[in-house]
Amino acid sequence: MLLLLAAALAFAAPQTASPTASQTASQPADTAFRRGLAAMQANDLAAAERAFREAARLAPRIAPAQGALGAVLLAEHRFAEALPPLERAHALAPNDRNTLLNLALANANLAVTQPRSLPAAEADFKAWQTATMQPLPPDAALALATALARNHRPADAQQTLETAVAASPQNADLLDALGATLAQQNRFAEAEAPLRAAVAANSSLGNARLHLGATLLALNQPAAARTELTAAAALEPNSPAILTQLGRAQLADATLPNNDALAVATLRQAHALAPTDPDAAYQLALALEDTGEIAAIPLFEQARAAHPQDPALLTNLGLALVQSGRAKEAVPLYLEARSLDPGNAVLAQDLGVAYLQQSDLDRAITEFERGSKLDPASAQLAYDLGLAYKLKDNLAAAITAFEHARSLDPTLADPPFTLGVLYMQQGRFEEAATSLRAALALRPDNADAWSMLGSVLKQASQPEPAAEALRHAIALDPNQPGNHVNLASVLVQLNDRPGAAEQRKIAAELSRNAAAHQKAAFAMDSGSLLRARGQLAEAAVQFRAAVAADSGSAAAHAALADVLARTGHTVEAAAERTRATTLTPHP
Repeated sequence: MLLLLAAALAFAAPQTASPTASQTASQPADTAFRRGLAAMQANDLAAAERAFREAARLAPRIAPAQGALGAVLLAEHRFAEALPPLERAHALAPNDRNTLLNLALANANLAVTQPRSLPAAEADFKAWQTATMQPLPPDAALALATALARNHRPADAQQTLETAVAASPQNADLLDALGATLAQQNRFAEAEAPLRAAVAANSSLGNARLHLGATLLALNQPAAARTELTAAAALEPNSPAILTQLGRAQLADATLPNNDALAVATLRQAHALAPTDPDAAYQLALALEDTGEIAAIPLFEQARAAHPQDPALLTNLGLALVQSGRAKEAVPLYLEARSLDPGNAVLAQDLGVAYLQQSDLDRAITEFERGSKLDPASAQLAYDLGLAYKLKDNLAAAITAFEHARSLDPTLADPPFTLGVLYMQQGRFEEAATSLRAALALRPDNADAWSMLGSVLKQASQPEPAAEALRHAIALDPNQPGNHVNLASVLVQLNDRPGAAEQRKIAAELSRNAAAHQKAAFAMDSGSLLRARGQLAEAAVQFRAAVAADSGSAAAHAALADVLARTGHTVEAAAERTRATTLTPHP
């Protein structure tokens, strides 16, 4: 816009002659006009406006005074005020091309918010081109294209910009506007070339890098988008729009180490710069939602106030509420989103999950079935339907749904694992073992699946493969007493009594440790509550109990050291503090 206004002044002032004695009503009008020209050259628009107003008042029938006043008001972004003097100047001097172009510019800028001004702008620009036999100057083309785009005529805006680019192929602003117009029509692949050309023409144009980065992000090229947006942020470090898009790119770029934390930090900065911007709030909320932070909810609500009819926003707010255990509040949002987007299968799935969280199994099943009809190829919906049936103890229907999910996507590990569990519960050990092995082929690091396979093979009287499976489970998760107990039982069947005895010993030790940790945790909770109430002596008793139950807990020794120090037992407190620092921290 600043380039456009500078051009507007150039049209109106330098090429407009000072009024002669025969043109002016008085010498004071001529003097005021010259004073206005001097102020314009000094870029003092306020002084220029005062001078030209005086000249226009003294010589109301002189076109240059009216035209100059209109040009100054145009430069001051006072488009509605600029129209009357420009219209008077045009009526007085209909062949003055500069006044005609400034009149077109004023109408074009007004048309951004007042559509009724657009026809006048188009007519004035066309008249100027007819009179000059020239293409529109770059800033005039930008103004007209902006007005056309804001009035839902993107194709006409695009044509205007393409014509202007053909006349000025190295103009970075025109190339940027053309790329942005194509991107606004979701024609991202076509938008990339003019946006790259804009950056090549002017590498310091932050808007072009912003638009190119956003386009690359839409083309699923987050790393390339991040490069452009990082450069844009270096040019304009306090631009909320650039930082918002950079945060989106960081979040989407899985190759970036610690990308979630970086994205959240960038989006927090954008939101701090523009706390009332719903887009900055929404993108920050999405990033926080990925980390499960409850802080996402008020940000989603802020964005919702600006975009109450956005089904994706409503859905994401509902998801944040579900993740926070507030599924009951999420249901009305999902229902509202469905009224706006009734064919969305993922929305049906999300609504089903919300009902599932409330143990409303019948409604959950209805939604999962609805979603499966909308998207019959969705393995996840079929799996969720199976889970709902399983919770309802309809094992036959659950098995059918899980088998269907497995057939839809054989790469998912959850369906065969859950089928294995259900088959085992029904005593169908061979089928259970087959399903569990299929799940392990997809996820060999699943300790639960190895443990389950070991139990199935044990019950199927296959002790050797059962022992092998249980050893895999123990290697992946050595602290589960049940696996050691099961392995001991299998080793007895294999006549390995020493091995069985060793496994039982390990299981007993793990059970004692688990009980000790549980006892210590209870004592720690009690001691912390007493300490918060100021009951330090009673807190010390509980912390001593925690240390006695779990002498390896750094937290217990540190807590005991704290209350001992606060009750004057400095020597013992120092000993406990030293002990805490030598231990690996754990509750």
